[in-house]
Amino acid sequence: MSEPAVLKIARATADAVTGVLQTFGGETCLFAGLDEKANAEAALEQLRTPLLAIDVSYVGDVTGGNVFAIGEPGTRRLAALMMGADPSTVDDSAELSELEISAVAEAANQMMAAAAAATSQVLGTEVEIGPPRTTTIASHAEATTFPATPYATSALFTVAGEPATLIQLIPHAFVVRMRQALSDLPVDPVDPEPVASGALEDVMLGVPVRLSVEFGGKSLPLGRLVGMSEGSVLVVDEGVDDPVQITVNGRPFAPGRLVVVDGDWAVRLEADPA
Repeated sequence: MSEPAVLKIARATADAVTGVLQTFGGETCLFAGLDEKANAEAALEQLRTPLLAIDVSYVGDVTGGNVFAIGEPGTRRLAALMMGADPSTVDDSAELSELEISAVAEAANQMMAAAAAATSQVLGTEVEIGPPRTTTIASHAEATTFPATPYATSALFTVAGEPATLIQLIPHAFVVRMRQALSDLPVDPVDPEPVASGALEDVMLGVPVRLSVEFGGKSLPLGRLVGMSEGSVLVVDEGVDDPVQITVNGRPFAPGRLVVVDGDWAVRLEADPA
C-alpha cells in the first residue's frame, strides 16, 4: 500500500462501525482493504441493487465523506434489529416502508458519528460531519451522486447475514492532513493495525444512542394499524404502577418505574444496567 496513513484511518473507522453494529446485533466486520483507484460507484458494485445509501460529508477544515450502503434485505433486517424484532421474520416480498428506511437512516447516522469520532481519535483533531442524506439506488448506473476523490476505502460488514459496506471518500488534501497527524503520534504511522481497544472504547462512549421507555406493548395486524385515525385509542395490559422497560436502540437496557418530577414524567432506574 502506498498510503498506509489512509489504511490506518480506514481500519479505525471500520472498527468503530463494527462496535455500533454489534450493539444492534450485527456481525463482525470484514475489512476489504484500500483501493486507490476506487470510487463510491466501484465500491457499491460489490452489493446487489436496489440499495439504500446514507452519506455524510465532513465539514470545517477537513474534507471528505462516508457512505453506508445496504441492500433491501439487509435494510429490513437492520430495521428489525433497531426496533427490537427478530430479523429472520421479516417479509422480503414487501416494499420497504418509511419506518424501515428511517430506522436504518438512524442506525447509519450513529455509524457515521462513530466513524468521525474514530477519525478524530487517530488524527488528534476534531472531525465534524454534516447532516446525513438518504438515497435509494435502483441500479449501479444511478450511483453517481457521490463526490469523486483520488482515494477511497471500503469495509464490508454483515448484518443478520446480509452484506453492507462503509465507503470512505478521501480527497488528496485530507491524505496530506493524515500524514502530518500520524507523523506526530508516538505510534509508527506505517503500522496498519487497528487502534487499541481502550482507545476504541473511549471513542464509543461518545457515540449517541436512542434511549426509549416502553410502557406497554400490543400486537395487531398492520392493516388495522394503518386504518386508525386521529383519536384512536389502543389499550395495553400494563397498569400505571407496573414496571417499564428502558431500551437503547431498541434493545433492553434496564427496568424502571414512572415517576413525576416537577410536574413532568420521568423514569427511575430499578436496577443497574446489565
